[in-house]
Amino acid sequence: MLNTGWAILLSKFINQILYYKIEKLFGPSFSFTGYVFIAVGIITLKYSLSSIALVIAGIFISFTTIGTLIDTDKRRIKSYTMLFGLIRTGRWIEIDNTFVFKICKSRRRYTTYSRANLRNNMYISDIKLELSQPETGKKLLVNRYDNYEDASREMNELSDKLDLKHETCH
Repeated sequence: MLNTGWAILLSKFINQILYYKIEKLFGPSFSFTGYVFIAVGIITLKYSLSSIALVIAGIFISFTTIGTLIDTDKRRIKSYTMLFGLIRTGRWIEIDNTFVFKICKSRRRYTTYSRANLRNNMYISDIKLELSQPETGKKLLVNRYDNYEDASREMNELSDKLDLKHETCH
């Protein structure tokens, strides 16, 4: 009896919040550049204290990510940017019954240029799960998946928890 009471008490203080870390903000090639900044900054730190700026810039470039939080108890969603991998920024948006879950194919291109001005394109294809409001055209990216089955399973779970409709993009 005591254990059940504590569980009820704790459940009032702990919200069911789902965390989705989507990707690095600056893409794969620029994130690697941030790691190089960190390494060079640490190596040159013993020669000059101004190289601490290089380390800070590298940490910002390498560890800044974007993601989504979903609070299923309070029916709200937050798209965030996590600066330096520590400071989460963004605002909560209340979810009403006009929102719809969608699964869409996505193809992104990251372009870098070499010193010889040769272009190097990196293509990434994936499936994205988004929460959209057709009336306003507002779209919030929930997460990215490698295959349709994982995205569909997550969409069904979330639509059941939040009591929302779902559809597939064309």
